[in-house]
Amino acid sequence: VDDIIQFDNRSEIIKEDESIISNRGIYFLNEKKYQFLDSVIYNSIDFSLETDNLISLENDNYTQLIGPSLIYFDDKTIFCEEGFIYENTAKFFKNAYIKSKDFKIESESIFYNKELEKINALGNVVLIDTINDILIKSEEADFFEKSNKMIFKKEPKLNLISEEDTLIILADRFESFKNKDKSFIYAYPN
Repeated sequence: VDDIIQFDNRSEIIKEDESIISNRGIYFLNEKKYQFLDSVIYNSIDFSLETDNLISLENDNYTQLIGPSLIYFDDKTIFCEEGFIYENTAKFFKNAYIKSKDFKIESESIFYNKELEKINALGNVVLIDTINDILIKSEEADFFEKSNKMIFKKEPKLNLISEEDTLIILADRFESFKNKDKSFIYAYPN
């Protein structure tokens, strides 16, 4: 048991631009691996998160989330029950969703690339836009943060919901984007 250091009281570890607070923690000396347990709060310049089980490899810029976890950005929240965060990318699985003030995107898996400012969602993708009463389902979708554009590209189905009825539109691909205060959705090829 000489190769571990552990704590069992609420503690905080601060390293450069990040901090981790948890009720319990273990450091594995040989692996240079931290495991934080019970009411974990992680803060960095780019995001903060809450979980009950976080594993971090000291030399690999790698963080693993096990169990229900919430990741907070300035303008959105991501939920997952399993996740992997690297220096410039992240992967979120098991009941994953992204929520902003305007919409919610649910998917089997969500992949985030910070450098490309792109989110890729795979498997049972559902966009719920409560402001415009729109629901889009697809098997794959890409979201480009910088251009505020979404592309639904595998078996997409658009539902325009009104009090009286729902209009369903099918296409090979839907592209949604915002220009100033207006939202547009294009269906391709026809």
